Formats: sequence, C-alpha cells, structure tokens
Amino acid sequence: MDAFYEPIARKESNVNLVYLCDVMQSQRERALRNFSKHIDYKPKLENDIRKIIDDPKVDVLINATPDHWHTPGSILGIKGGKHIYVEKPCSHNMYENNLLVEAAKKYGKVVQMGVQ
Repeated sequence: MDAFYEPIARKESNVNLVYLCDVMQSQRERALRNFSKHIDYKPKLENDIRKIIDDPKVDVLINATPDHWHTPGSILGIKGGKHIYVEKPCSHNMYENNLLVEAAKKYGKVVQMGVQ
C-alpha cells in the first residue's frame, strides 16, 4: 500500500494533495487516514468531483473512480482545465478511447493511463 502513497508524499514530486474525493464518506475518511501517515498536511474531503474540477488551483486530477467513470470523469476534468492521470482501463471501448484522445488534443491537456 505504501507504494501508492509515497510518490505523492515525496518533496521532489512537487505534489500538494488538495482534495480526497469519493461519494462514500467512509472511503474519503479511510483515504485521509492512509495519506496522513505520509503527508504532514490535511487534504480537503469532498464528495462532488465537480467542485474539484471547478477549483482553478487544481492542476491535475487523479481519476481512480469505478471503471465506468474513467472516460466520462477524465473528459469532465479535461474540459475543466485539468491534466489527467487515469487508472486502467481508461475506456471501455475504442469509441470512448477516441473521445478521450480528442478531448486531450482539443483542450491541450496531458492524459496518462496507469498500467502498474
């Protein structure tokens, strides 16, 4: 588990985890407990991804939503001006994949899919 949290906590990563977002309060609180072991500040807990997308101080959205939300959530983030790191699979089919690539190009954002 630490392998997931440590890169965000490293000073050289230049990351400030501003939000932890999940519709389930228990998941948000669990994430906060886990991250709190590795960072010395407290991210805001949020249940509405749209509030995070609307925050102009957020540069990158890490999209670790359920699979069926990977493409729609990533496209929402791109349209909101965010670069995206999305878990695999980034899409359910090639049509969704093409939509994601088109959005990244149209809005000039970087999208990376994790395949650990």
